Amino acid sequence: MQTTRFLITGVGGQGTILASDVLAEVGLRLGYDAKKSDILGLAVRGGSVVSHIIWGDKVRAPMIDEGSADYYISFEWLEGLRRMAYTNPDTVILANDWRIDPVAVSSGQAEYPAVEGIRNTMRERCAALHVLPATPMAVDMG
Repeated sequence: MQTTRFLITGVGGQGTILASDVLAEVGLRLGYDAKKSDILGLAVRGGSVVSHIIWGDKVRAPMIDEGSADYYISFEWLEGLRRMAYTNPDTVILANDWRIDPVAVSSGQAEYPAVEGIRNTMRERCAALHVLPATPMAVDMG
């Protein structure tokens, strides 16, 4: 059985942990050993959230190594940029086209990087970047 490594990033309140729960459950139902680990930032709502999910024959650790993500799911642009060290030239990225300003940006202490620059960085470093308007789609579905 091939090992498959997923990384999900987002901001607290976006459903990152729920998504990691679902992805781990899917792996188990497909017959894999599945492990996951969620890392929450200082604030549950609005803080950084990172989830590691691994499917395989025998998974010994719940976290992936830098440079080893097969699939990278980013719920927010800046959080996606922050964890690019986990990607490699074969990584496939699924990105939500959504921006949430961190406190440093909303307070005027920092500037949010240009989204097109973030997209270009992702495209240059990975096999594929797929961008979806996932948040508006979810709102439309209720």
